[in-house]
Amino acid sequence: MRMKKLLFLVLWSFITGFASIKAQQTIVVTGEIDILGDGELVSLVCLNGLNEVVAEDSASAKNFELVFQASQSNLYSLNFGDDDGFVIVLHPGDAIQIYMKELEININGSEENSKNAKVMMESNYLSDKYSLTYSEYLNTEDKNFQALIEDELTHLMDRYTKLIKGFINENPCSLLSLLYLEELNIDADLAFFQLAANCLTTQYPDNVHVIELKRKVEAKMRVANGNPAPEIALPDTNGSIMKLSDLKGNIVLIDFWASWCKPCRQESPIMVALYEKYNKSGLVILGVSLDKDLNSWLDAIQKDKLTWYHVSDLKGWDSVVCDDYSIGGIPYTAIIDKDGKILATGLRGETLEKKLEEIFGF
Repeated sequence: MRMKKLLFLVLWSFITGFASIKAQQTIVVTGEIDILGDGELVSLVCLNGLNEVVAEDSASAKNFELVFQASQSNLYSLNFGDDDGFVIVLHPGDAIQIYMKELEININGSEENSKNAKVMMESNYLSDKYSLTYSEYLNTEDKNFQALIEDELTHLMDRYTKLIKGFINENPCSLLSLLYLEELNIDADLAFFQLAANCLTTQYPDNVHVIELKRKVEAKMRVANGNPAPEIALPDTNGSIMKLSDLKGNIVLIDFWASWCKPCRQESPIMVALYEKYNKSGLVILGVSLDKDLNSWLDAIQKDKLTWYHVSDLKGWDSVVCDDYSIGGIPYTAIIDKDGKILATGLRGETLEKKLEEIFGF
């Protein structure tokens, strides 16, 4: 009888403890936004995949109050005015105050959101500056002046990239870092994705966006430089199965493309030129198509004069290669060395040309 009582107490403790973790807590968001008119709607949308409105209020004298219950931390879109708004992070029990005046944003009661407000203001400044500078570029035919403007545009983009990377680096465990990761290229900036994924997975393992980030990073790690290239075994243009491993001993450039992809077709002349330049030195190209229609695929190969190996399972984005090579968009490339290991991924245009020059020495 004593043993049963102890088991009951342990079980009850577990149940009540779990319930307290999942318990709903009140979140309060108040503030004043200078551009709001009386009666204008302010709302919070939970960015949890369902994107449901969790609270709304009609502004009175530019003031608003949003109150709701939540059991988990999440990103929320604070919406107001005509398509205006921005994203904040909220945790169960939070009480924060938001003040906007003449595009200046101040957020009290949340260090994460306060830091992000400063990033948003700087980002808005850089965006406006970029737009004005680009307009100057379009309105002049002076080549020297255009070159100066191009340098300024590059400088502004570098400042923005440095700004968002700084936020991620200093706040890797903030859900707000997910916003800025979307602005980065996972191939070029994998370290930032890894940093945030490791930290956020520990803090918020059940968050849908964190789960997707973890999946994306794990998939990208499978095709990190130096790793064995995932096998590709797909039907060629005659329906016979061709394997990537059959090409071992060559430098293989895998070109992921499709007949319906305009950027892919625009880069066809570049791929043709690279093949002609390096084929006799040992370069092999394997075109892997994400087409669904056989005739469209074959017609594109002929029209673009793509005289190398081609394979496709004609499953489009459902092709197994998309997950195996962590492909989020096309055109996309992977360079495989003679031993079947990955040398580089995601290179296009000039960067692809320079990498092949490095490999072949000319």
